[in-house]
Amino acid sequence: MDDKRKDVTREYVKKLSSRHDALSSLRNRFEGYSLPLHVISIQGKIGFLEWTLVDLLLSKFPSFMAKQSLIWKDGEFQCNPLHIAASAAMKAPQSTDTTVRMLALAPEAASVQDGSGLLPLSYAIHHKNTAAVELLTKAYPKGLFVKCYVMTDPIWYFFSDEYMIFNHGIRCKMFQSSIKGLLTGLSNNSLYSDMEMITSTVSESIFICDSSKAMFVFREIVNKFIEQYENGDNCNLCEMLLRLYCIVFPTSEVFYLEPYLKNMFGEYLGIRTFSMVVEYKLLNIIEEFKEV
Repeated sequence: MDDKRKDVTREYVKKLSSRHDALSSLRNRFEGYSLPLHVISIQGKIGFLEWTLVDLLLSKFPSFMAKQSLIWKDGEFQCNPLHIAASAAMKAPQSTDTTVRMLALAPEAASVQDGSGLLPLSYAIHHKNTAAVELLTKAYPKGLFVKCYVMTDPIWYFFSDEYMIFNHGIRCKMFQSSIKGLLTGLSNNSLYSDMEMITSTVSESIFICDSSKAMFVFREIVNKFIEQYENGDNCNLCEMLLRLYCIVFPTSEVFYLEPYLKNMFGEYLGIRTFSMVVEYKLLNIIEEFKEV
């Protein structure tokens, strides 16, 4: 069935190419790719064609065809167009907007692994694409834990001293982008300025600590938040930020108060009171760093 659909897509693109001069130079195959959206994406990535043609082709697809094309894997590396877009920012900065569009059309494309088990998120990390790291973490938070065939996951790239391709500063920026994506994805909120500040502070500070310990605690906390909030209520941004802060600075006394507050004020009021305590503590932390 997929082969027939792929042939239908190829024929559809041939007709488009005959009607739109901008698409007339699109090849049937290129560097091992044979599916139209893959072909035009890889051409745009290396600068063989203008990246804007990727958006043009995508806009001409019916929604069902766009979704299929974004999920299909093709080429030597068996990747999807989202993998290519996530790795194209170096020569095609506009690819960030395309990534947003691709995720809107086919959110599940973020969970597709290539022939080596790598997600689009891993491609974004390898190519230092911080904007795509944020977008892809937001779209698929569990992707942080998805291992490739050599048993490494995106979190490993942020913390492991063995991964020396990137320097400390770049890894820190990518880690910060993943936290922002995680927070906005689980909470369905944008980060306001003070939260941007504490997110940046936490990200930079974590890299000062023992990397193996920070990685272990980060995994534990993030996994808990994903399990708790991915399919349920929105996560409490302040609480997650404070828990991340406590990875670096062991001042978690606020969290010991939670059961006592619930006992004193009841389940509902206790949760709100606890949230107020967390927010107050977080604001104090932010003020401390403003003074430094």
